[in-house]
Amino acid sequence: MDLIKIKMPSNIEVEGVFYDIYTDFRTWLKFDRLLKNEESTYADFDAFYILEKPKDRTKGLEALIEFYNPPCILPRKIGRGSSEPVIDYELDGDLIYSAFYEQYNIDLMATDKHGKGIYIHWHKFLALLNGLHDTRLNEIMSYRAYDPNDKTDYKKQYEMLKNAWRLPIRESKKDKAAREKFNSLFETPQK
Repeated sequence: MDLIKIKMPSNIEVEGVFYDIYTDFRTWLKFDRLLKNEESTYADFDAFYILEKPKDRTKGLEALIEFYNPPCILPRKIGRGSSEPVIDYELDGDLIYSAFYEQYNIDLMATDKHGKGIYIHWHKFLALLNGLHDTRLNEIMSYRAYDPNDKTDYKKQYEMLKNAWRLPIRESKKDKAAREKFNSLFETPQK
């Protein structure tokens, strides 16, 4: 999430062309269900485009998946990690609802005077979901993430967490040039 930008992304790029998409969190909860459904077809994902759809449906779906699951630098992938999901948007709907209400006083089921649900951009929804703490949802997610075979002590666990969340080191141009010059002293000349 780029806080410098005023607007959240509302389109995807496929082969240099931008396609407007729906961005409300409910739309992307439906997307999650379609992804999990083995019988889904490319045509099922056409509903996520406002007007035009890409000709290359495979690349279009890849771009939709990237919007659905935006790349994130932190935390880094460290260690084995669990491949099991810790949240299911459908099965955990009540827990998500109560966590948002408890933590942010956001009623995800609220409607306006026209009967329309409140709008929350998908990326905002994800940011709020990731920011939850000390809720029943977090407690249950920690149960699901538990690995009984992990014998790592607390010190080692915190070291791994520190490495996962460590901020990237920004190297100045001067330092980069010095490092490259230093490394070049040890390179073997090619014949």
